[in-house]
Amino acid sequence: MPDYLSDAAKAIWFEELERVTQSGTSVLDSSMFADYCCLAAIVRAAFKAGEVPKGNQLVELRKQRELLGIGGAPSRAQRGTKGQAEPNNPFADLAGG
Repeated sequence: MPDYLSDAAKAIWFEELERVTQSGTSVLDSSMFADYCCLAAIVRAAFKAGEVPKGNQLVELRKQRELLGIGGAPSRAQRGTKGQAEPNNPFADLAGG
């Protein structure tokens, strides 16, 4: 973890580290992960203050989550295949199954 991270960014680093490493992110991606932690800390601080973060911050945060494998379609693809419908589900036929 870089020493320049704020306390809030360090907290996010420790909170997200296991998920990020499980997705296959390695030490080679540590700078990008540090950037993610810094931006996530800024966005969280805005929400905690009752403010709305800037749109570009939210978009970039989403992009970084996808690149790190912890959000969006790529992360869902890593989790495996779609589950089977429950046999007792009365709505299963409506889903084409």
